[in-house]
Amino acid sequence: MMKKFYVFLFMALWGMPFTQAQTAHIPGEVMVMLKPEYKVDAFLYSLNAQHPGANFTVKRDVTVDWNIWLLSFDNQFISDASALLLVQDQKEVSLAQFDYPVELRATTPNDPSFNQQWGLKNTGQSGGTAGADVDAELAWDITTGGTTAQGDVIVVAVIDDGFQGTHPDLQPNYWVNAAEIAGNGIDDDGNGYIDDVNGWNAYNNNGTISSAQHGTHVAGIIGAKGNNSAGVSGVNWDVKVMRIRGSSGTTSTVVAAYAYAAKQRRIYNQTNGAQGAFVVSTNSSFGIDGANSASYPVWCAFYDSLGVLGILSAGAGPNNNTNIDVAGDMPTTCPSQYMVAVTNTTRTDARNSSSGFGPINMDIGAPGTQIYNTVPNSTYNNLTGTSMATPHVAGAIGLYYAAACDDFITAYKANPGQMALQMRTFLLTGVDSIASMANTTSSKGRLNLFKGIQRIQAWCAEEPVEPPTASFSSSTNTICQGQQISFTDESTGDPSSWTWTFQGGTPGTSNAQNPTVTYNTAGTYQVSLTAANAGGSDVVTQTGFITVNANPAPPVATNNGGGVLQSSYATGNQWYSASSGIITGATNQTFTPSENGFYYVMHTDANGCSSVSSNQVLLNASLEEWMFDEFAIFPNPIGNQFSVTWSGEAVPSAYRIVDVNGRVVLQGNVTQQGVLTVNTETLTAGGYILELITDKGILSKALVK
Repeated sequence: MMKKFYVFLFMALWGMPFTQAQTAHIPGEVMVMLKPEYKVDAFLYSLNAQHPGANFTVKRDVTVDWNIWLLSFDNQFISDASALLLVQDQKEVSLAQFDYPVELRATTPNDPSFNQQWGLKNTGQSGGTAGADVDAELAWDITTGGTTAQGDVIVVAVIDDGFQGTHPDLQPNYWVNAAEIAGNGIDDDGNGYIDDVNGWNAYNNNGTISSAQHGTHVAGIIGAKGNNSAGVSGVNWDVKVMRIRGSSGTTSTVVAAYAYAAKQRRIYNQTNGAQGAFVVSTNSSFGIDGANSASYPVWCAFYDSLGVLGILSAGAGPNNNTNIDVAGDMPTTCPSQYMVAVTNTTRTDARNSSSGFGPINMDIGAPGTQIYNTVPNSTYNNLTGTSMATPHVAGAIGLYYAAACDDFITAYKANPGQMALQMRTFLLTGVDSIASMANTTSSKGRLNLFKGIQRIQAWCAEEPVEPPTASFSSSTNTICQGQQISFTDESTGDPSSWTWTFQGGTPGTSNAQNPTVTYNTAGTYQVSLTAANAGGSDVVTQTGFITVNANPAPPVATNNGGGVLQSSYATGNQWYSASSGIITGATNQTFTPSENGFYYVMHTDANGCSSVSSNQVLLNASLEEWMFDEFAIFPNPIGNQFSVTWSGEAVPSAYRIVDVNGRVVLQGNVTQQGVLTVNTETLTAGGYILELITDKGILSKALVK
């Protein structure tokens, strides 16, 4: 089910409107994910050297392991919007976004006398519809959760507000970090977290886990101890629930909370289970109503970071009657396939009228109305909301791994990201198809534990699939700085997923089958492709596969005062007119124009790499040379956008960008006073001329991309 990826692109490319207002961001802050090879201190030094008054500093290390940092800056010196654009344009940055406030999905207390768990077994009690449940008893005939076929202790991480640690129906099923010693102020297990015996508090960066109603109830739905002659049962009787505080406050807190679960699973993978935790799912019963996921790239991308480790994330939809495909929502409209969006169904299999929907982005329904489970003070109560629906799904994922055969777990450990997506398929195809979900969710159904397990059993009964053989080719192996190379997958054996790594490239990684990559830095680079299917994976790495030649230093054009223009290079020259483009035959070191105007020169070296002169020369031009000093272009080379600022007598009203053939490739009006920002993502690498139409004439400047 690739639907979210295409919807995200559609919104991004076509500007699909959102009917609800975007949540206001936290002023003076921006969250940034740096590329792995860059250090934050050097990045800040460079950033502040460009704009010393902005005073960018680290406010919080969101997660050092994924190089994500929360920065603060002086927004009296630089506006929030300009700061975000500035950071996004730096070569060190993979992703950047504002920090936003996040809220728990609201829950509503209900009649405490209702002490039956209709969502697990619906007999028609209290006016319900018999069978409108998740078929828990049939599923429990096969497994009640706890461990995999290979003995891995299954963990579901819950990011929430707090948990009663001593609740008798939860205490036996809480995950405990046995490798950590409580209260000694030492990171005993070396995982980067001090005193994280009972989990992690992402609010305060410590291991203190306080009690709260919401998290205690959510944890009980996932894993209240079953078959213990007391209280209630969770979806799993014996799963381990990892407690993480960090579900509301800010997006940086949320990412820091997820990072704890990710780190524990990464350690588990790296040590073959000797350390860390076998986290298979996370529960997110919180979010931001009406949010455009494109404004939260760091948060959304972290679901992929979790996913490649083998973790699916269940996310609660909004608690209002909203089409999230139109209005937007976080996190349920994130484009990651590792995010499973959940809405709320009632005891009659209706969609709760106060819950979100969307046939593209909302994935599945689950019981969420009047759900009876654990609350603080070692008691029980009914709560309602998508917050209650979502842990049914997160818990189901944990239960499914307990039902999976040895072959599936072996394949999962070899290819955790790919097999996690296979588990997602079992979840979304193993639903009860019901009318209320038909046009409101992508699966068209409500969670059914038994049917999901049947899908897993069917997979285990099939003949094993042979892994593919990885192979690829490229459109070329030698290019100049700033140019692109197209890569073609030539793997055999029917791969279903691809993981590319491009040393020195942008992007540095890709999951597309046939990606296109830009190389901005001269050097020799390797390319690696991992091709995978349900049977396994194969890796091919080509060392020194790509050669990127450096662009020559820009030539300097001069005017000898006698009407003859000269390039600083003796050969490889091509002269251009700023107004009419390339000048046919003007390839010598000197050039004598026949008419007044602006001129510049492009130099091409022996490798075929070119650069445009860093200046233009004037021949009796109508604009005075001093006017050049009134305008500043930054950056130049321009990247995917650039800005122009000015002060003085010449005031631009419109602009044009002209290519080397004299064609107008971009144009528009100047709408802001003193600044013009132009998006140039559509422009290919090369030389251009920016023409500013001012009240004193046309001023031209050379651009390089």
